[in-house]
Amino acid sequence: MLDREKTALVIVDVQEAFRSAVPDLALVASRISMAARGFAAVGAPIFVTEQYPAGLGRTVE
Repeated sequence: MLDREKTALVIVDVQEAFRSAVPDLALVASRISMAARGFAAVGAPIFVTEQYPAGLGRTVE
């Protein structure tokens, strides 16, 4: 079992510009979303990073 006090979800650079480089990005984004909903449900922290969003786009929803 995960300890909420010692666990976080870190989502790194899941951005529009990488859509063509990541096979099945829609599936990947769906799984990340599922994990994020689970973390949110138990009150665990979630961190999202974006590298140069002006050029690479925002995080895929």
